[in-house]
Amino acid sequence: MHENSPSNKALFRVIHAGAMTSLQDGGRHGLKSYGIPPGGAMDLGALERLNRLFDQPKHRAAWEMLWASLSLQCLAECWIAFSGDAMGFLDESPIAPERTIHVQCNQTLRFQARGKSLWTYFAVAGAWSGRAWFGSQSVWPVGGMGKWLQDGDLLESPETTPWQLPPFVAARLNPPHEIVEQEPFRVSPGPQWDDFSESARAQFLQCEWCISPQSNRAGFRLQGPVLSVPSYELISEPTVVGSIQVPANGQAIVLLNDGPTIGGYAKIAVIHADDLDRFRQLPPGRTIQFTLLS
Repeated sequence: MHENSPSNKALFRVIHAGAMTSLQDGGRHGLKSYGIPPGGAMDLGALERLNRLFDQPKHRAAWEMLWASLSLQCLAECWIAFSGDAMGFLDESPIAPERTIHVQCNQTLRFQARGKSLWTYFAVAGAWSGRAWFGSQSVWPVGGMGKWLQDGDLLESPETTPWQLPPFVAARLNPPHEIVEQEPFRVSPGPQWDDFSESARAQFLQCEWCISPQSNRAGFRLQGPVLSVPSYELISEPTVVGSIQVPANGQAIVLLNDGPTIGGYAKIAVIHADDLDRFRQLPPGRTIQFTLLS
């Protein structure tokens, strides 16, 4: 990724990396017993839509940007696409999301966040070069698996046959992706749901929660009512992505991709898998509610 090699072709040089920009794919699974979280893209749907444009495996790695501000110089012509709330610019001319874009050598590609959602994804026709750990290119710096992108790095791709559009087709694009922002997030009862008091369960479902600025890929902290927690001491047990645990301070935390694989706090609920992409795109300050699946 950072040093050119005969088997790789440098496509871009990083002018400005932005915050927490990293290569992410579908993640690594089945390793929780070794303390390794699944990781992977925070918005899997966005990743899948981009790869569909190029007829690629749906979870092939793309560059994930937090509050997108990535700026690049193109070193070799290629086809790219991006997905997310950010604006894209090619030589300062706006480009559309979820559409194949042909980029020429020496052009400048830039992304700028709008602030409505957190994560933006940048894919290439072919693949991004990058080391794999346990079968996944997903970066996890806390666990020693790669690092955040830095200014001056090279973005490389394996030497492959150049991708081409079908004859007489100018571009491929996905239909508009609509997000219903105000819908409550569906949850199932967590392992300790019955151990919370009836009033705590009612508070959890009836009150609004606010996404805290103290949130990251490991978990989102929620600001809201102080929930009373079960009085007994819980033995640490395995967790899943989307688990909502409540520590002693009564403020809920949603465990996410890079979060702990075991936890000793009571878990009141688990966010439905189909709602996780939408949840993980929430910026700090956004207020939400939960609804219990029947």
